[in-house]
Amino acid sequence: MELSYRIIAEEEYFKVIELWNRNMGILFPMDEKLFYGNLEMDKNYNQQCILGAFADAELAAFIIYKKHTSNIGLMPPAKKMININSIAVDFKYRNKGIGSKLLSLCEDELKNEGVTSIVIGRDTFHFFPGAPTEYIQSIEFLKRRGFEEENIDSDMVCDLKNIDLEEIIIKKNLVINRDERFEFTELTEKYKESLMEFLKKTFPGRWYGDMDLFFKYGMEYKDIIIVLDREKDKVVGFSHVFDKSSKVIGPGIYWRELLGNNYGGLGPIGVDADYRKLGLGLTLLYRCLEIQKKRGVSKMCIDWTDLLDFYGIFNFMPWKSYLHMTKKI
Repeated sequence: MELSYRIIAEEEYFKVIELWNRNMGILFPMDEKLFYGNLEMDKNYNQQCILGAFADAELAAFIIYKKHTSNIGLMPPAKKMININSIAVDFKYRNKGIGSKLLSLCEDELKNEGVTSIVIGRDTFHFFPGAPTEYIQSIEFLKRRGFEEENIDSDMVCDLKNIDLEEIIIKKNLVINRDERFEFTELTEKYKESLMEFLKKTFPGRWYGDMDLFFKYGMEYKDIIIVLDREKDKVVGFSHVFDKSSKVIGPGIYWRELLGNNYGGLGPIGVDADYRKLGLGLTLLYRCLEIQKKRGVSKMCIDWTDLLDFYGIFNFMPWKSYLHMTKKI
């Protein structure tokens, strides 16, 4: 078997999706809408950074890595760090040094450009916020090649259809903010600018950048739930929610094929620092779940979090976990 290593041409990307689904599709089913959509929206995506190993015309393995060339929201790019978005070797070609070769080619290029660290996942428009813990052999592979283990984050799910939100509030004695000063509602055109000002102040990095981009790609106002300070007439909190009608696919519904017909997602969610400790975060979560239930959402995912106790209040349970891994070069 003779192998060649080269950049994967765009017209060959379907081979990446096919290889992905042969090897990971049972746990992380990939489709064209997600794959091409994430690449198109990502300013850090560069076709030169999708390398493939080919056995004649057949794709045997690939690595997608991203350099930080663009601002992350209002924050400057981290030019000394790159992210490996994904790496996979087809089961037919494993244990032949192909994955190691792809990593080596990637690292050799990066060393010459002054990169000092490589992070698994966590890239802009990532597929994974770390190495999926289900793939023990992949984690061992990365450890042998110098990647160090850090913390674990999780995606969490619940069957929203089968929980009674009001009953949970009563039985757990939850303090919901019912102050009429605050309104929890879908975003409208009137408050779009206020939302962006809130994000610029409180979450000026990725969340601000993603929101600005999502609007350009057709995101509807119904997918943003805001906390409105009526006295000051401004946005002081927000959450991004998703359902099957959402125009943009966010991380909460990446693996929607596994969530059934009436899937939903949530994240990110955040409150202005000046308004914390008022119970607005818990209340916003509750109102978002209430809205999702009314929209008919059943199985719902909250992505990339370590706040297991917070989301567990409403019966969200860990579903998929990801190990943060970094290598210094």
